[in-house]
Amino acid sequence: MEMQVLEKIIDVALKNGADQADIVVDSGESITVKAEQGEVSSYEVSGSQVLGLRVIKDDKIGSSYCEATDDDTIQTLVKQALENAKYSKQEELEKIEVQRSELINGTKNFKYDDERADPEKLIEMALMIEKDLMSKDKDLKTPPYNGVGEYIDQSLYLNHLGTKCIEKSKAYACYTAALLEKSGKQSMHVHQSLTRKFNELNPNECIDVSYEHALGLLEGSAIKTGHYDIVFSTDKLAQFFNVFSGLFSAKAAINDMNPWKNKVDTEVASSMLTMVDSPLLESGFAYSMFDGEGNMMSETPLIKDGVLSGFFHNSYTAKKLGHANSFNATRSPKSSLGVGGTNKVISSVESDDTSFDKGTYFEIISEQGMYSGSDAISGDFSFAASGYLVENGKRVRPVKGVTVSGNFYKTIKEISNIGHLVHSNTSATFFSPKIRFAGLSVAGE
Repeated sequence: MEMQVLEKIIDVALKNGADQADIVVDSGESITVKAEQGEVSSYEVSGSQVLGLRVIKDDKIGSSYCEATDDDTIQTLVKQALENAKYSKQEELEKIEVQRSELINGTKNFKYDDERADPEKLIEMALMIEKDLMSKDKDLKTPPYNGVGEYIDQSLYLNHLGTKCIEKSKAYACYTAALLEKSGKQSMHVHQSLTRKFNELNPNECIDVSYEHALGLLEGSAIKTGHYDIVFSTDKLAQFFNVFSGLFSAKAAINDMNPWKNKVDTEVASSMLTMVDSPLLESGFAYSMFDGEGNMMSETPLIKDGVLSGFFHNSYTAKKLGHANSFNATRSPKSSLGVGGTNKVISSVESDDTSFDKGTYFEIISEQGMYSGSDAISGDFSFAASGYLVENGKRVRPVKGVTVSGNFYKTIKEISNIGHLVHSNTSATFFSPKIRFAGLSVAGE
């Protein structure tokens, strides 16, 4: 979308009585291919563009959104935002204040180029992944999930003070699900590869990893009920922390929905744990140069040596709580001003990983019900899990049919080890060494 169009909308808003105004635009396009039983089952080309306008008049905030930018739609967009502002409560702290003359362009060579994948290559890869997976084992069933995609996203921000920001990114993904059925038992595992360039996709990894765990967990059974050290796969570790991510939200603190509201600069976790939010991490797929208010982003410390460093803030929450703004504002075209993070990074502790695997632990590869079985306020969690019992670094038996439970606040204080080598989750937004949580309750036999 042209900046001139956005400037026009801002002008219309101001001429119609708005004191302040800003716009966010999210747009994207994609090509996705799915394969099933040796044929293309789905080929979709799609695109979307949504524009969100926020106005402030007499300290009242109103917003509206649209997908078109013809003159009539612009007039309706502005009228609706101003009308919505009339019925909102007065909020003196929410202001549009970022003023910058130069355009901020967050579109970097490493995250976007104009080269597009050949659709025939996408189709060829999707068919190849299914064929090569099925050739591994006669007991494999047609994968329920199997495909390849190209995804392009663009974000724009503009306000009445002249601040303009734009960034564009591109990603490619391939994925498959190994579904194995043998002797009346069934097991499935899904794995994906995500890259910035098509030729860097690793379909063989998708095939090998999905089949490895489908086969490995097929004969899984419950272990004896007791307390076990737990090590999550990187994907599941990211999910575990994400369930309780509201602990870093200043907005949740203001709404009395954050149990860490009064714990800044106090110990909340093991002294081994250090975590930051890193928006400018080039290997992170949540890379972003600017936040939802047009502020330049930088690293946000979250936990340092077990001590809570602070929260995700926007300009409003920072004023409300009397803290420094961390420039973590979020706002989509259809939502109000919020806060949120980007790429999470947990620091290494050990100089190598030789000591990490000593003894016995339960390695969790998959789970069911982690979100629904967790209470973000009390910290209690309970979910079904599958994986492997590991002894001195070797998987000695597959595990299924168990329930893991505990309390998040207690669990992160009872970390027995954090390894050295940093791993990424498959969406490349969470980076961490292996973490060993001590003595969680496992209900099995």
